[in-house]
Amino acid sequence: MYQELFARESMPVIIGTGITGMAISRSLSKKKIKHLAIGTPPHPSRPKLGESINGEGSLDLEELFPEFSQYCFPKKNIVFYTGKLVTRCDLDTSMNSIFSAFFKLTGFKEFKHLFHVDRIGFDLALFESVTQNEHCLFLEQKVTDIIYDRDRDEIQKLLLEDGSIIHPSFVFDATNHVRLLPKKLEIPCHFFSQKQRIFFTHYRRPNSQFCCSDRQDKTASWSHSTNLLKLCQELDGIEGMAWCIPLGSYVSVGMSINAEKYDISDREAIALLDRAYQQRGIDYRQDYAQETEIISVQNQYFKHERAGGTNWLLAGGTYSQVWFPTGSGVATSLYTARFADRFLKSPQKTRQQYEHFMSQFLPSHDVHEQIITRDIENFTYQQMYRWTDSLLTATLLRICTYAQFRNHKLGGLFAKLVKFLIESKILEIKFFCKILESNLDRQTEDTHTEGLTYL
Repeated sequence: MYQELFARESMPVIIGTGITGMAISRSLSKKKIKHLAIGTPPHPSRPKLGESINGEGSLDLEELFPEFSQYCFPKKNIVFYTGKLVTRCDLDTSMNSIFSAFFKLTGFKEFKHLFHVDRIGFDLALFESVTQNEHCLFLEQKVTDIIYDRDRDEIQKLLLEDGSIIHPSFVFDATNHVRLLPKKLEIPCHFFSQKQRIFFTHYRRPNSQFCCSDRQDKTASWSHSTNLLKLCQELDGIEGMAWCIPLGSYVSVGMSINAEKYDISDREAIALLDRAYQQRGIDYRQDYAQETEIISVQNQYFKHERAGGTNWLLAGGTYSQVWFPTGSGVATSLYTARFADRFLKSPQKTRQQYEHFMSQFLPSHDVHEQIITRDIENFTYQQMYRWTDSLLTATLLRICTYAQFRNHKLGGLFAKLVKFLIESKILEIKFFCKILESNLDRQTEDTHTEGLTYL
């Protein structure tokens, strides 16, 4: 019986078996560290959030999980629809020798693309791989209570729903928005957004399978893009932020709106979303006609006062969550996993580095907050250039911070130099993205037309 084992042996415990918990488990197993993972298997078909991956997340995905490459799709650009203006940011580093050199000199493995990830297939494959490892003990259980020594800032016991008692040596809380430990331990939390209601679903090609992913339809101009859309009342009948992400045999769509402003059903919300993209030339319902489950959740972006204690850590999205266009969800999960063994050896020092890295996402969140809350009539191409340049600058600064934590000495020193040059305004990012003004029904076609003149 596992109760007898835990009575004899104390080990690290991971609460939550989403991508954060499973990535941490895999990292510990590679270091031959015996541990316990508590949670439930991933759903075999239900849509998930976190499919568009940012720079450091894409780097880590390619490096840490090469055997799961069939679930990764090249993300060559980001297109952002904001009323009459459309912004296109090209992300194919093979086309840009400067960025390729930057990644190489900072110690990262050279890569060509950022990624979209089929989270259904990826999460299932990762879960199966992780839980079969000899160093991982998996329990399909629920933690019902926590015994916490406040003076020592230490978790002493975990109580499970079947009555079992676990004496953990260390606890990783990978419960994300559930925030199990913060609520039980009463860790102060700063919320920096209004309450959001998020709707999302997948549309599939007829007769496609949930177990596998076909390659994208290369004839669709938007098939390699993260397609973001600022919804506005006048044009779309609702205000919010939306996404459309192509993933081979299916397309993922969704939106985030002010939870207190709108009282709308899941199906009404998705219908408005479909119409909004169709108006701009992305008619995904033509090729992806098969409907799937619509998910609706409430969320609020936040950051806790601290990320951990003597023997516990708030992992990834449990510690902090910011606006989804930053692509931070999977990236912060993989960052936590990469340094999981360091947390066990040196909790305080590693936690400080972790908190510093996580704080690097806040500037990007602030920029997205400005874009999302501003009246669309006040958008100008000059302002959009300032916003997109600041987002890219924040991304490079964050990757420089990451490089100093994880790469070899020469790469870390170069990253430190680049960060100094950026922060000193000696090195500036200007006009990286392209912005055009176009009629609504021609925006997608015009954005992907080569040789078109941009503002």
